[in-house]
Amino acid sequence: GLPLSFNCTTSGTFSVDVTDTNGNAQVDNGDVFVISFSNCVEPDPIVAGATSTTNGAMSLAITSQSVTGTSVTMSFTNFSVVDTAPNPDETISMSGGITMAVSDNGTTLAATMSGTSFAVTSSIDGSFTMKNFSIAVSGDSPSVTPTGNYSFTVTMTTNIAALSGDVDITTPTPFTGTGDSNPTAGVMVITGD
Repeated sequence: GLPLSFNCTTSGTFSVDVTDTNGNAQVDNGDVFVISFSNCVEPDPIVAGATSTTNGAMSLAITSQSVTGTSVTMSFTNFSVVDTAPNPDETISMSGGITMAVSDNGTTLAATMSGTSFAVTSSIDGSFTMKNFSIAVSGDSPSVTPTGNYSFTVTMTTNIAALSGDVDITTPTPFTGTGDSNPTAGVMVITGD
């Protein structure tokens, strides 16, 4: 039965809980997956003797699903990771939610990331919060012979510690280009609050 509980490699546990809204044992709209960590210590795969300790919960909810696309919402509650490598040790915590959507209509592949608040705090890099954000990327679908065209837009309010406050970031003219090269057009406006 659910939730399923597992032992972590070194110590602690994590559990997986699934809410199957219509009981059909398939991934559908409205289904929710929650992974909860309790002092889950795992060895670092690269640095011998180093560890990573995870606490808190993250959830993934399927908000829409079709043949051409999927949208999911990820949220983090009291979620933190303490890494003893690289040196110095780093603690990262996350809170808030992100909605991600990907669609491919056979001609255009589009992806968006949006939400009202998502915060990351690092003991090394400081804090970063995105508020009322929307980041969108579109380009040629891989199902056709792509020309490599792409477009990128962003709208968000974020904090910048060096400026002691929030800034608004918008792209009134989307960044566009082809292939791996730098954009050939686009305008980004950053305004202090």
